[in-house]
Amino acid sequence: MPPFSTPSGQPPCSPDSDRQDASFDRHCDQAFLGLLAELPEIAALFSVGEADGLSFADDALTDWSPAGEAARMNKMLGAHAALAAADATDPASDEESRRTRTVFREFLEHPTFEPLIGTAGRAFAQHPYLVCQEGGVQTELPLFFVNLHPLADRDDAERYLAKLH
Repeated sequence: MPPFSTPSGQPPCSPDSDRQDASFDRHCDQAFLGLLAELPEIAALFSVGEADGLSFADDALTDWSPAGEAARMNKMLGAHAALAAADATDPASDEESRRTRTVFREFLEHPTFEPLIGTAGRAFAQHPYLVCQEGGVQTELPLFFVNLHPLADRDDAERYLAKLH
């Protein structure tokens, strides 16, 4: 897979050569690519084969173990702390740098794909009662009564409840 390729073969972006070495923007790029290197399935989804010397196609799969999750979270926490420190000591001086930092902060806090858990949600990542709008008792129970055990009227409901007792 060519570096930064798309299915059409055209690069989706090309780094601006005069900005490629801009200190903290470059750090954001490297931190993002470092996380992407640990998620080969996501890199394949984006059709990225390699970038900055990092190979995303190493015949490996994402490490879903607790140790792998902890390593990814530590990288994200480190990048988030570095971003906060840079904002405090070296504020972005131009619109492009401010945009880079804003997008990178959003990515670190609220990533849109698994197995990344954002720094904003880490307290809930291993919570024993995860609520998800796509599944759970709030969706399964109505589906059960509509599809598997329909209750047409009050008498049906009362007969069903009588069976439960």
